Amino acid sequence: MKKIINLLKTIFAILISFISSITFAENWPQYEGALHQNSSTSTINGTMQFKWERRFTGRPVAEDDYPESGFASRNIVIYDNKLAIAAPNTTSPSDVNYVSILDCTDGSVLNSITTSQRRGPGRPQFSGAGSNWMEAYDTGIGFSVLGWDPQTEILFMSNGGDGPGRTGYKVLESMSPTPHAGTYGWQTFTSYPTLQGSDGRTRSNPTTVPSGQTTLPYDNWDRAANSNDTAFFDISLTGTFVVEAGGSNHMGYVGAHLINKYTGLRMYQSYSGVADVLNAGSYSPPIEYNSTRVFKMWGGIIADGNKVYYLCASQDCDRDGSFGEGNNSPVDNPIPGSRKVEQGLYIVGCNVSYADSRENGGYTGTGIQETANVSDFFTRRHDSTYVNLTSTPTHPYNGEDCESYLETDGFYRNKAFLAQGDGVWVAWKPSKAGSVELIRATASEDNAYGLGVGVGRRGQDIWPNISYINTGGNEYIVYYAANAWYKYCNGGGNSSWGSTFSPPLGPSELAVFDATQRKLKWTFELNNSSRTGNYPSLQPNEGMGYFERSRMVVSGNNAYIAWIDTTSTNAYLKIAAFDITASTPSSAPTPYSYDLGILSASNKQTSVMDLIAADGKLYAFIVESDALTTQVHGWTAQRVVCVGGDSPVPVATYSVSGSVTDGSNGITGVTVDLGGLSNGSAATSGSGAFSFSSLSTGTYVITPKKTNWVFTPQSSTITVTTDLTNQNFTGVNIASQAISGYIKSSSSIPIAGVSVALSGQASSTTVTDGNGYYRFTELLIGTYTIIPSKTDFSFSPSTLTFSPLTVVSQNQNFTGTYTGSTPLYAIIGTIQTSTGTALAGVSLVLSGSANIAAATDSSGQYIFSFLSAGNYVVTPSLPNWAFNPVERTYTALGADSTAQNYTAIAVKYAITGQALDANSLPINDVTMTLSGTGSSVTTTDSNGLFEFTNLSAGAYTIIPSKTDYTFTPSSRTYANLLSTQTAQNFTGSLPTSTATYSISGYVKDSNNLALSGINVSIEGTISSVTVTNSLGFYQFTRLSYGNYTITPSVTSLIFSPLQKTFSSLSANQAQDFISATALINSVKAINNLFKPLEGGKTTIEYSNLSAGNISVYVYSLNGDLITKIVDNQYQSVGYHSVDWDGKDTLKNYVPSGIYIVRIVAGSFKQTKKICVIK
Repeated sequence: MKKIINLLKTIFAILISFISSITFAENWPQYEGALHQNSSTSTINGTMQFKWERRFTGRPVAEDDYPESGFASRNIVIYDNKLAIAAPNTTSPSDVNYVSILDCTDGSVLNSITTSQRRGPGRPQFSGAGSNWMEAYDTGIGFSVLGWDPQTEILFMSNGGDGPGRTGYKVLESMSPTPHAGTYGWQTFTSYPTLQGSDGRTRSNPTTVPSGQTTLPYDNWDRAANSNDTAFFDISLTGTFVVEAGGSNHMGYVGAHLINKYTGLRMYQSYSGVADVLNAGSYSPPIEYNSTRVFKMWGGIIADGNKVYYLCASQDCDRDGSFGEGNNSPVDNPIPGSRKVEQGLYIVGCNVSYADSRENGGYTGTGIQETANVSDFFTRRHDSTYVNLTSTPTHPYNGEDCESYLETDGFYRNKAFLAQGDGVWVAWKPSKAGSVELIRATASEDNAYGLGVGVGRRGQDIWPNISYINTGGNEYIVYYAANAWYKYCNGGGNSSWGSTFSPPLGPSELAVFDATQRKLKWTFELNNSSRTGNYPSLQPNEGMGYFERSRMVVSGNNAYIAWIDTTSTNAYLKIAAFDITASTPSSAPTPYSYDLGILSASNKQTSVMDLIAADGKLYAFIVESDALTTQVHGWTAQRVVCVGGDSPVPVATYSVSGSVTDGSNGITGVTVDLGGLSNGSAATSGSGAFSFSSLSTGTYVITPKKTNWVFTPQSSTITVTTDLTNQNFTGVNIASQAISGYIKSSSSIPIAGVSVALSGQASSTTVTDGNGYYRFTELLIGTYTIIPSKTDFSFSPSTLTFSPLTVVSQNQNFTGTYTGSTPLYAIIGTIQTSTGTALAGVSLVLSGSANIAAATDSSGQYIFSFLSAGNYVVTPSLPNWAFNPVERTYTALGADSTAQNYTAIAVKYAITGQALDANSLPINDVTMTLSGTGSSVTTTDSNGLFEFTNLSAGAYTIIPSKTDYTFTPSSRTYANLLSTQTAQNFTGSLPTSTATYSISGYVKDSNNLALSGINVSIEGTISSVTVTNSLGFYQFTRLSYGNYTITPSVTSLIFSPLQKTFSSLSANQAQDFISATALINSVKAINNLFKPLEGGKTTIEYSNLSAGNISVYVYSLNGDLITKIVDNQYQSVGYHSVDWDGKDTLKNYVPSGIYIVRIVAGSFKQTKKICVIK
């Protein structure tokens, strides 16, 4: 029973995995996930266990001053169950960056791309010993930030520093595990060479590029980067842009850049922040541009749909009139004794709108609105409580004891903020003495809450991770404050760092905040400044640097903290799980441990650089190193380790539904994209309805799309915690306006062949048909004029003008008057069925001296008017109808021809097929019921055949039925029968309850030994043959109620009973068969001509297929018994051989001659001739 339960668990796990694979795969699109919420709604169930790992040892190294460094990944991302990492799938890479795509199921490499990305000049993080300002490689030399956009499927990559590389590839379009060039993210380079960005820059024409900058390569996004731009960027997952903080020198704050993710061109640029400072008069000197700016490092800016949020300092402590290094400050100047470090915090929320104001060059795709307009909708200011220019003690002149952060070169390491709902959550240090503060900032809210961690530490002493999760109907903010080695920053003019590191100023801590009730839930101490406590192997981070040693992520109800334990001989990955829904933290959970198989002594700086979660699994991104420090960015290998639970449990899922209409009617064929936590798409039905199912709790974005349609709202962001309905959109067709009408005489006779010219927003010409009808479609909103013309005709009105055309305009009619002198004629008639019913919509084609098409009206009438003398043929046609006559011919038409009538005859069709069982045998007497346009009932004949004949075109359904039978398919439907349908078969089967019997047993010999290889046949309701196994066992299963006969058979064997018949089988049956005789096979006489006096002999070989008594006798030709070689001896199954030496029973040699050897086994008898020569 235990084995069965375990098997069922395995099958259930496979089914859950399969169901997950066909619904929605959870994405982790960029650094810290969607909206920097750093969480997954999936629960990791059961005991943590290893799933797979992938290790990359290739290290692409550029030629610079720091050969120990190399291109590597700063983070990992997931899209559609595929994981991306900046790593080469080769041990001998060239001096460029690589990206590899792994299968999240088993870690296999699906794709490997050699990019063209190179980093700027090599520099360490801090520019020389004694300097205390941070170089702008905010990821480390060569380390790349990745983002994978679900909308465009482009994988974005970026390095920070001087002349950083920014590339993008559609990594799923050209797949190979062998490194190759890949598919570029932007093909607009060649397809639309004159397509411009917001600054007039194109990808391919340097003459249009400001300041003579060169063109963008195929795979690059944004213009040439400024000196020391950040590597971090953020993708608007539901908008059209990528945002980055850029535009500074080494120590300056920055503005914001928005890049069109569909074209790679810049949409917006600003060298200062969007929002003005608050209380501008309180700043002395005045702040440059009167503007906030943007923290450059560690992701100081976030994109959320058509919104952007960013952070900035609020206190100009060095009083240079700018946050960070102002334009009037010495370039790249370390902090001298007369300058102080900025503090405080601005939180700014901005709206983004779009405009199309540049040359499109024929491009009409998504992202055509190349210009972004950014405006702030809230600004929140929070000053440091410790810092002011007249405080006692005064704010220090150096980097020591900086309250909020060591703010040089945008060095705001603890930028812990995320977007959620209509605003952001931000965690920061307002003072050294106090705890970390959590701020909720929206357009209507600005509240701060203490998190109870980080007390007594500077901002630079904390390496934070922050997460948001909605689980169990409650919202939580989880904050991980990792500690760091302490390094003193000397005062005075040099302002240099101390030469040694000291123990951390405090512990690593975890805080859980109940965002629903807006109160701190609990805190937990992980280690302490002495590196003891609950997790003594949890490494502190560097006092200076940007390589995290540990990471936190939330998945389901748990927060997971991962680090590398180097206290043992080998290095281990450790992962501790904390239940954030618990009322109080439990005692220190035992961490999951995985041996990395590398020596701790030579890998002391190995780090968990990133930790992400998706679909119930954790992915730890590990960089192996013994020298991953501030000054040296060396590493030896990268690896991804995947772990998950051993008890997959289905989580609650929900559905989302809605409709897309034009205000009154549904719009069919709209593609509705689902993004956010998961990605997918659905198409609207004829009523405009759409739905998504199997959605986990989380935030999603719904976006409708259809060519030439615009929708309100453009997209909808929803939080799913239950089934949601009425997620509706309204669409306007911007390219399907139409103008149509009729041109007839004053007596309502249609005038065919009128040329109708359209001019204005578009130009086109059409000709009226035989009904005088014309139509122009697919018209954009704009001004149009219509003018009809035909020789010898005048029209009233002479023109029609639409200024502007904004709706479909029907019945835009003209009246024509014949002004010529040549006589004109008409052909007029009706089309009816044989019962006299008028048939509307019949197409009629006039050919010959003129070519005109017309159609019958509701009374079945047609007319070809205003015909000149000539020869004509009129041919009617309508699907599913035949006509008598087939056509009418008019030779030298010289008068009106009336009563030119036709009789319409409906075409009839048939549906035929067969009812069969699973063995393709016919099932008779099956009732076949036809319904729909016509109805009928028939039954299958002895061959299982059925047919319905004389069917008119229309909709039909056939349903088979017979007692105790089920049929596949259960019915067949024909939405519009337009031809005869054959082979419309059904497969019938009896219910499971009547098909669960078996007949089995053993076939043995008289000594109860198994007979293997015996054919056993079954005849009756079914026919089949099986073969006994090594135990003599046979079995027939899944037998339905019926009559059966079982017969064993093999040559030379007689069984008891000979066969067994079971009438009306209704239960499992056992039947054995016994053979009383041995079965001999393959009798041979070896050396059947021999000389016994010279030592010769003959050998008799035979093989027993079953055990039994055997006799081997020698006779003379006269039938006299000479000797008994084997006398009624029992022998087992298998090969046997006996010898005869030419002697009789008295041991005398027999005379020369012919002798007979006879083998007897029950009824089996066989002889061989032997010749003896003396």
